[in-house]
Amino acid sequence: EAMRCNAVSAAVTHNHPSGDPLPSQDDIDLTGDIQQALAMVEIRLVDHVIVGGHETYSLKRSGYIEIPMENEMHLAAEQNEMKRKTKWENKKCREDENLL
Repeated sequence: EAMRCNAVSAAVTHNHPSGDPLPSQDDIDLTGDIQQALAMVEIRLVDHVIVGGHETYSLKRSGYIEIPMENEMHLAAEQNEMKRKTKWENKKCREDENLL
């Protein structure tokens, strides 16, 4: 879905029905696998959030996902550019539909 939408970044979330949001080793390993897979198609994983009961756990905030500061600034610029392009493309699509 991220590729179809031309995403430059993605966040992942899942829940722990037990109510404990602390990540298991499988959660941590999966986060690394997702980050590597997304990197192959030039999409950055910006966070993996686990929801347990009324609490959340951010793997980025906990240091499992690192995005260097210069990449965060570049990422923000890329996201703004993609938003601008998407708005233009959506407007162009609506205009084209009106011509039909």
